[in-house]
Amino acid sequence: METIIPGLVLIVLGVCMFLWRMMEKRKVDKIMATPTSPAKDLEKWVSIKGNLPGRSDRIVEIKGRISCEKPLTSEFTKKSCVFFHSQEIAEVREVYHKRNSKGREEKHTRIRHDTISNNKQMVGFTIEDATGKVLIQPEGAEIEALKVQDKYQKQYSERASGIFGLFDTDNSPRVLGSRFTEYVIPLGQSIYILGELATSSGKPCVRKPSAGEQNFIISVKTEEQILGELSWKLNGLLIAGITLLISGAFFLKLGFGTG
Repeated sequence: METIIPGLVLIVLGVCMFLWRMMEKRKVDKIMATPTSPAKDLEKWVSIKGNLPGRSDRIVEIKGRISCEKPLTSEFTKKSCVFFHSQEIAEVREVYHKRNSKGREEKHTRIRHDTISNNKQMVGFTIEDATGKVLIQPEGAEIEALKVQDKYQKQYSERASGIFGLFDTDNSPRVLGSRFTEYVIPLGQSIYILGELATSSGKPCVRKPSAGEQNFIISVKTEEQILGELSWKLNGLLIAGITLLISGAFFLKLGFGTG
């Protein structure tokens, strides 16, 4: 009987894998079904339809290079960009006490990771192809940026608690080091965008779709790279889902059979 609950948990996880796969499959279908629109065509469409402050229901795909009049400067690498995500994660060794099977208290150590800083910023930008420019409003997008820094810095001397060592003891948490990571979308970067067409000051712009189930993608990867990675992901989720369901059914059968 004790295998019934693990079996149910595995089946629920398997169903979750299939639901996740369905969402990713919808993303693949939308990318494949949406042709790339030149900027000039979007300008013509907006001029015909007029101002589109609300929902346009038109999902567009556009590719080109990024430009921005007032770019950001990334926190660590100081790159001019339209998006950056910088993190500092400290690796801390701490001491804790736990009673053993004989009731005696024993000292153990473990590693924890503390977020020291987590800075994410973005700004509106334009994407330019051979036919023109389109404004992009990136808020709410699923963003894939370039990793420009992943550096680990050792730091054995500092402790995570105490003031100038006045209250420091052998049991004090010790900072072993920090990992600094940064992702950016730099100026001039080739970019892939899938989103809803709207207008800003009478000009075409692409933004987060009004319909919540639609995807809004901003990626430094090419369309082919995105679809290739999603294909691997779909296969992995399918295998994981089937494995979890079969394992769950086995545990249920085992539990009811011994009940």
